[in-house]
Amino acid sequence: MVYALADVLSVDPNACSIELSQDMVMGNDGFATTFMYTEDHIKNSLIPQLQQIRDLYIAQESDSAEIYRNQISVWQQVVDNNRRNKQKAKLLENRSFSAGASYLSSTTIQSQAIATIETSAFIDAGVVVGAGFEVAGSGVNGFVETRLSIELGASITGSSLQAVTTGFELNDDDQGDFFSVNIKEDPVYGTPVFDVVSGRSSCPREAFTQPRESLQLQADAYAQFDIPADGRAVFRLDLGNISQSDEPRTYLLKFLQESNPDGAVVTIGGSQAQAPIPYTIPAGGKRSATITVERGARAFNYNNLQFVLTSGCEDDLIADTVNLSVSFESVYPAINIIKPNLTWIATQQDADLVLSRFSGFDLALLKKVQLQYAPAGTFAWEVGKEWLPSQLEGFAGDFTDTWEVDNIPDGTYDIRYRADYGDGDMYSEIHSGTIDRQGPQILGLPEPSDNELVLGDVISINFNENISCFDLSASDVTMINTATEATYPVQLGCAGNKLIIQPLWNLSAHIGEEIKIELRGITDKFGNQSVDSMFTWSFRVGQGTGLEDNDPDQDGVENLFDNCSIAANPQQADLDGDGIGDICDDDMDGDGIINIMDNCAGLASEDQSDIDADGIGDLCDDDMDGDGILNSQDNCPMVSNPDQADGDQDNEGDVCDDMATYTRDLRNAVQKIQVFPNPANFSTAVKHKSSIDGKYQLIISDLRGQQMQMLQYDQSTCFQDCTLKLDVSNLVAGSYFITISDGMQLWHGKLNVVR
Repeated sequence: MVYALADVLSVDPNACSIELSQDMVMGNDGFATTFMYTEDHIKNSLIPQLQQIRDLYIAQESDSAEIYRNQISVWQQVVDNNRRNKQKAKLLENRSFSAGASYLSSTTIQSQAIATIETSAFIDAGVVVGAGFEVAGSGVNGFVETRLSIELGASITGSSLQAVTTGFELNDDDQGDFFSVNIKEDPVYGTPVFDVVSGRSSCPREAFTQPRESLQLQADAYAQFDIPADGRAVFRLDLGNISQSDEPRTYLLKFLQESNPDGAVVTIGGSQAQAPIPYTIPAGGKRSATITVERGARAFNYNNLQFVLTSGCEDDLIADTVNLSVSFESVYPAINIIKPNLTWIATQQDADLVLSRFSGFDLALLKKVQLQYAPAGTFAWEVGKEWLPSQLEGFAGDFTDTWEVDNIPDGTYDIRYRADYGDGDMYSEIHSGTIDRQGPQILGLPEPSDNELVLGDVISINFNENISCFDLSASDVTMINTATEATYPVQLGCAGNKLIIQPLWNLSAHIGEEIKIELRGITDKFGNQSVDSMFTWSFRVGQGTGLEDNDPDQDGVENLFDNCSIAANPQQADLDGDGIGDICDDDMDGDGIINIMDNCAGLASEDQSDIDADGIGDLCDDDMDGDGILNSQDNCPMVSNPDQADGDQDNEGDVCDDMATYTRDLRNAVQKIQVFPNPANFSTAVKHKSSIDGKYQLIISDLRGQQMQMLQYDQSTCFQDCTLKLDVSNLVAGSYFITISDGMQLWHGKLNVVR
């Protein structure tokens, strides 16, 4: 951008006078363009690219990061304005049409509202002062940051509002599809807004319509062990058509070759698994496919071979995945992954070091052991660290070290160990986890974004990721009258990435006064500190404030009925039944231990038992003794025994033989569930033992215990022992607890979601 101070001649036709002044003049030294980006492109491509560049500059401690932080804010404001415009759009008409019956029309709409985008320009300090600009903060390379406001929308030509004419066509080419669409007018841009309100759609699936294509993929088994080295494992896949429109549909079954980096020989229906295979399935029916897996050239273990049933179009909502694992007999011992844990996390506090521990290797035959990592679900394995036999001597088959991750970008990763014996490889199970060292950053502008608090406004701030609500209290916020320096009490409401600040004083007595907010102590759910130690913004108290908004958290539940009125909780979850919604409850499970101190928030555990001292209470821990073996598979779940030695073959580990009764009681009291696929993308399934009553409640919560989903069901919705499909498309990437209760028993499991 080119800019300079310039003389400005202003003509006042009423006074017939000319006034000379100085102002800023800017010129673009590049090229003019009009952006035509979809919301999906902005949110999932453009903003992540800008964030990546920003993070590179942050890592280099360069203040150029401010430029990209500003651009991220601008594009987020564009998305937010677009969302608000659609919400405020007024109905023009409704049109219903079917595939093959197009509707051509146009609208002429007057822009009647204005949208504002706040941005920053980094300008030479001398020029800024000369132009009379207000300096908002430090700048880039000797420049200063100057805030600019861009207004979009209604403009007046002569005495009339500007009108916009837009032509459009409603059409669909999938026979059998039909839609009912509300056509509305955008108040800012004067363009039409289209809302699908009902209908029926095939692929891609349209929201608010009946889906014609719904499918289900299940296996008779998900893992097979001790297959003879020259034998084959045989699985049966059931391909189900659960179309809500009761139509026969054709789906494609395919094997993802990228899930097979070690070259297992895989067939579908007797043929090599290459191209997708179509299956036409009657409404409510199923077809079966036989899968065989034989050993490849070197490996004896093949974990998470992925098969996908899809509709054939690029719609992730119409797809289901199963993971199959096979272990073949070998003369070499199984290598066990003990650390990192099943849902490991590396944060700022870990100083780029991840604990590594493995067991089960034969030094006499071993060539090397590798820690391998890959972005979650990609199977693109790379070597993170390598150990030679000389480094493992004297450790009795159980070795601990650290893995340096300073050169690995933040993200979700799969981890496994590879034991190389020269003519064959042994692989451990895969543990999925997260590297997250970036703290939360502000997203868009704090509210009220127009710097004036009026009726209907909510004082709030959004961040680019979910924040740790448990770690916040009213003491982290200071609300200051800038004129009198008086401070006022507040109440906080926190849900996901949004923080709402509720004044506990009479706003209407301070109309016209400026209030400043200072916010501290923001961390993400992993404990990473925010990039900025303090967030500040100001607003003027306008007319009409002091009148309560009926739904300030915008969760669709009016205050009178909302068990947490300042944090969005549309499901009104209240785990301990105390009338305070979990999202507002300092002790959500009612065990007398506040959430921030509770090692198993979400499950009452007064004794806070934590056998392996990993910070996760035993009731929430899939591996309570920390030996790398899941409780459900561990022959001694309360004492670490990674070798699973069982001399008398009684299914109780040798170290537990003298406490076998207690171990069995523990297993019966806290049972585990199977989760598959795990990690999951958009859907998964849980399997657990059925009870006599057959009435269940399932809760998915994050690692801090915040409830994300709740589902009630009975035996009639279960398949086989009790297998339930779950839609997890609304969950962000990360790790979650799954808890199922029938009032007498508890089942627990963990879920990893990848995107």
